[in-house]
Amino acid sequence: VWIIANVGTHPDFRGRGIASQLMQASMDMIRRRGGRYAILQVDADNVVARSLYERLGFAYERGWTTWRRSPSARVPAMMREVRAYITRRRDTEWKAEYDLAKLVRSFEQGGLGWQRPLHPRYFRPSLWRAFSDWVNLRFTERLIIRDASAERILASLWLENSLASSSAQMTLFVHPEFQGLYDDALLNNVLQRFSMTPLALEHPADDSAILPILEHYRFTVK
Repeated sequence: VWIIANVGTHPDFRGRGIASQLMQASMDMIRRRGGRYAILQVDADNVVARSLYERLGFAYERGWTTWRRSPSARVPAMMREVRAYITRRRDTEWKAEYDLAKLVRSFEQGGLGWQRPLHPRYFRPSLWRAFSDWVNLRFTERLIIRDASAERILASLWLENSLASSSAQMTLFVHPEFQGLYDDALLNNVLQRFSMTPLALEHPADDSAILPILEHYRFTVK
């Protein structure tokens, strides 16, 4: 799979087919090198670019919105009381978390986000990845909510941070039956402990249940 990025034409030279020729040349090169797929990201309101990509055979996969929260914003109380036991995920529970992600973030649904396909390596990092994170002062905290049997994971939130990053990146999965509840509980838990840390969340734009929650916690669209 190839990624096409940063397609742009100078404003004085738009409307002359330059972007179309650049894209066609890129697709030809990918085919010559044995590529099977090409993916790209475009702003949802860029109608001209989207029509170009559609003419070239690109199909819409999923829309994503990047939300950010300033550490200067106060932390409000939860929207409603939720009975949920939040804990850190055990290493042995990676498969249960992966099953939840497959339910809500399948390959057909766009995976984990832009340039992050749904793959077990994100749930069970290799020893090399663990060593690399340690050397580069990166850490990932995985908070989960289990079901009553403790066999399934119903919600999960990743908090990835490093000294080189300007904000901590979050990833959130919630079982459809508990959307609007467990996402509220997990976000509140993180904000209570990391209220002074800039936070970012890339999340599917079609998840309408989380919109009032993010706005409640003073997240704004990037």
